[in-house]
Amino acid sequence: MNKNRRPSQIESPQNRPQTGWYLFLLAGYVFLAAGYIGARFLWNWTSTDDARLTAAAESIRAEGVLLSSEAYPFGYGYPVFNVFLSYLTGLSIRTLQVYVQPFLVVLLVPLAFVVYRSLTGRPKTAMLASFMLFLQPEFLFESVRSSHAKLTWAMALGLLYTLTTSFREAGAGRPIGKWVILSYLFAFGLMTTSAFFASSYLFAIACSFLGWQLWRRWSLRPEKGAPLTRLLYVTLSCSALLYIVIYYVYPPAGEQLSLLRSIVDQVAMLLLGVDVATNPYRYIQTAWVSEGVYIALTLFNWLVLLLSLGSWLLHINRALKGQETVPPAQLFLWLLYGGFGLFLAISVILDLAGVLSANLQVRVFPHLMMIAIPLAAEALERWVHWISRRPLYGPLRFSIGVAALMMALSLASLLKVTNEPLLSHNWIFYTGSERRAVEWLSRYGGDMEIWMGVDERLVALAEANSFWKARRLKARWGHPTDQTTCFLLSETMTLRAWRTGAELPEVFSYNRIYDNHFAAVYCTR
Repeated sequence: MNKNRRPSQIESPQNRPQTGWYLFLLAGYVFLAAGYIGARFLWNWTSTDDARLTAAAESIRAEGVLLSSEAYPFGYGYPVFNVFLSYLTGLSIRTLQVYVQPFLVVLLVPLAFVVYRSLTGRPKTAMLASFMLFLQPEFLFESVRSSHAKLTWAMALGLLYTLTTSFREAGAGRPIGKWVILSYLFAFGLMTTSAFFASSYLFAIACSFLGWQLWRRWSLRPEKGAPLTRLLYVTLSCSALLYIVIYYVYPPAGEQLSLLRSIVDQVAMLLLGVDVATNPYRYIQTAWVSEGVYIALTLFNWLVLLLSLGSWLLHINRALKGQETVPPAQLFLWLLYGGFGLFLAISVILDLAGVLSANLQVRVFPHLMMIAIPLAAEALERWVHWISRRPLYGPLRFSIGVAALMMALSLASLLKVTNEPLLSHNWIFYTGSERRAVEWLSRYGGDMEIWMGVDERLVALAEANSFWKARRLKARWGHPTDQTTCFLLSETMTLRAWRTGAELPEVFSYNRIYDNHFAAVYCTR
């Protein structure tokens, strides 16, 4: 038998490790990580996306309709989920968003494990991959904050699991009807949660089908009647379903199609050699105290990319030469990796063109990492097995080294997720004094534009205040305009400006209408 042959089925229960305790420990780690991320700033942190989703959920509950006055443009799944939890628990939407939703990331632990076990066929590899997934800073950040990400991940993982299982069952000649139905339900859930990310997965699946056609053409051992041919039907049917969702089920999601013309124009400008509209990658130089710090905190990402790419190229080369038999689930993983890799390359071009706030790569990267991690885990497992047998290290030294490495990567991940103020210039927290100033403005301000800092840090806090829009207050960040009549300054802004060299507005000649010793509001009239 070929020693490189991979099992086509998941390992039998007799050979499986005791994964129950591993999952329990991993869930405990994720729970504690979520607690640290919130407690680091006493839960005083938010984002504009969180604020919009909070407002959307509150308006759905108050008005009783999906197309509410504060409808979230990319999907209604997460706001509706929050409304359901609010009715179920009796807690307010804001309480759920701040104190409950971050800890629900724990529910992704068993889901990630079963998906990776289905893709790799090995529980040990799946367990390692699950742990690595929660070391990935971007994935952890998106999952812990109070946004739709954790529900998006759940729908995406469910879709991958049902598709993988249907391919494996079809390859074994068993009926797949229930898995097909479940896959479309998860696809619908993904579309209603985030139409943008649903289209991303459709792109990757479409690329997987094209890759499958190339595979059948070039492989020395082409598989006949393989279940992956169904990827074409999945792509077409899910595309039709997405069209129905964005045009009939939830029309606000169709607004993102209005970006198409600007995307085409800006990419054309980039490819024709016109000056780049913006360079989103300058963020590294401006948001961290040094490039070395950023590289150290993201070292895990680079290791995963290198390991996964090496594993992918090695397996593809062996399989194309007929040296390795590939089960459908494993081949689906390889094809998805290529699809998301292509999407990431395209997103870099779009970012350089200044499309979608120049952060498309940031949005796509965690999804590529979710597919890359099981490939990296396979490579890491083989490397660990090889190096642990070398007499130079010994079992004890090797175990201590691995434990120290995992602790270092975990610490780096938490520092990156929280944008630790000692290392980062991009602070994401707000202080109690700043919150009181925003609340004072929501009670006594009215019909004015207020400058609230060089970034969106306090703008998100203002938008989360239910009275802000009612009093016709407009939050402004960046450069003040001619319509800016008030300025909110705080000790935190002064400290960060002192560190970064940023300039704050000159307000000494303005009227100070509010002051709590650490934050003040100045008005021109």
